[in-house]
Amino acid sequence: MLKSAYHRIASMDDRLGEWETGRLWIRGVTMTNTEYSVHNCGKCHQKHPTMKKYPPVFSFGALEQKPIWVVGINPAEAEYDGSNGSAPYLSRSTDIEERRQSQLRYFDNKPYDFFQQIEKFFGGEVRDKVVDWKAKPWEKVGFVDLVKCVTKDGWSKLKPQDQRTLVDNCKPHLEHQLFEYRPWPKLIVAYGKPVREWFSRFSGQYRSEYEYARVPIQAECAPVVLFIDQRGYKRSEREIVPIRQSIVKAFQLLGSPQL
Repeated sequence: MLKSAYHRIASMDDRLGEWETGRLWIRGVTMTNTEYSVHNCGKCHQKHPTMKKYPPVFSFGALEQKPIWVVGINPAEAEYDGSNGSAPYLSRSTDIEERRQSQLRYFDNKPYDFFQQIEKFFGGEVRDKVVDWKAKPWEKVGFVDLVKCVTKDGWSKLKPQDQRTLVDNCKPHLEHQLFEYRPWPKLIVAYGKPVREWFSRFSGQYRSEYEYARVPIQAECAPVVLFIDQRGYKRSEREIVPIRQSIVKAFQLLGSPQL
């Protein structure tokens, strides 16, 4: 049985781990077991040459009480180095709390264009029938990645065995996130083929794109999962419509009022 708990780190003298060239410290910060584990994880960096030297990402925005989660593949390098001359989105600081806050507050500013595309999934009939948000979908939608770190090359360019190794290294983190935040999420968008494959193993059969099913991941955690593939960052409105329709249909499996 996984155990949900909180770590209280009292002073600068509490050493939590090491990152690249420095030590990580927390100043009286409360965090869950899984936050502690992810923010201090260096497993892939220590053993795998495909990884970029960037800190892991626990989540983009907060996950607390978010009824819908989108689960992607892994973070992009542009999140740390900026995109098209813009300022970086995430902190690379050796101060773990500075990094953590940059992730929790990610959607306070205009996000990377990858997320602007995902925001469109939750407009139209999804906003009317499924999840009622005011300014941004991220008020009700959380985002996590299956693999928590940036790779040197895009995911599709990695060798299949390297992909499997990274997923195997990271999969306990996602399982623990789902456990610690239960009974949320109620609905998950598994976004990308590797994520579809990962969730398919819990459902007992391989799922095709646009399929949806209630997936029993563990005790008290059986969300409805919708399987969507990534096809680049840009989707036309015509391509987004079937995604919205699928979200509405998947939501109906919950048999609950608007989230």
